[in-house]
Amino acid sequence: MATSWGAANINSESKADEWGMCCIYAMSEEFHEKCPELARRLVYAHSKAIEYMYTHPYNAAMMFADGFDTDPYVALRTIYMKTVAEGRTITWRFTEQNLENYVENYTKFPQIPEEDIPRIDNFREFTNTTIIDEAGVDDFESFIAENVDSVFPIGMTFEDWYNKAKEIDNIPEDEAVDISDTATPYLNENL
Repeated sequence: MATSWGAANINSESKADEWGMCCIYAMSEEFHEKCPELARRLVYAHSKAIEYMYTHPYNAAMMFADGFDTDPYVALRTIYMKTVAEGRTITWRFTEQNLENYVENYTKFPQIPEEDIPRIDNFREFTNTTIIDEAGVDDFESFIAENVDSVFPIGMTFEDWYNKAKEIDNIPEDEAVDISDTATPYLNENL
């Protein structure tokens, strides 16, 4: 998941390499070596779950709400924020530049002791992305361009996104989450 939204030079139009990162789906090399087919299937399933989140965001938000015992409105706002308002910040693609940005972000805070700043001396030793290719995962940017950009464009308002998401997942109005009266009405403001 990309981070640093709102930081200097980072906005919804920023290229993926400009972001930092957090919340990484990872496994050890040892697991990959001992269980290569399971490792490939796990990575493939994870990419399909992310695809589903982008193409069926209402249903994905309700799964998120159920799974984490969270208010459905909060789940909807979270999915909207991570897939539209901030840009395409949940992805299965990352680069060495993302990791460099992640580490550099720590240096912006003088209260973080030097020994607590993560160090990645060798990108190739720190991470291995070949399993993404082995798993047959689609190219993220192509997937977004072909399946998401025209339906949920960056810059779309929350209300428009919500209405389109309900339509795609065939959610009847009488069963939909009411977004008109929330405990935090400022969230309904466009960002």
